Amino acid sequence: MLGPARRSPSVRKIEDIAERIARLERLEEWAGCVPLKVDELVSPELLHQYYSIQDEILNKMRDAQEIAKKIGRQIKTRTDSKSL
Repeated sequence: MLGPARRSPSVRKIEDIAERIARLERLEEWAGCVPLKVDELVSPELLHQYYSIQDEILNKMRDAQEIAKKIGRQIKTRTDSKSL
């Protein structure tokens, strides 16, 4: 919430960030949230398999986005030429 990411609340100048953070902290305390050390609980092989699949998915999504841009350009080109 306080980071420099483009759409983070602090960058977007959200005024009640401190109040929101306090609410989240109260929720975490109420819910008994504790971080899990996943790398200690799951075998390295299984984690590697998971992250490999995740990388494949992200790469396919990037590929699909590039194709979507080409589709958009073709549609724009063809609809623009019909408007004349």
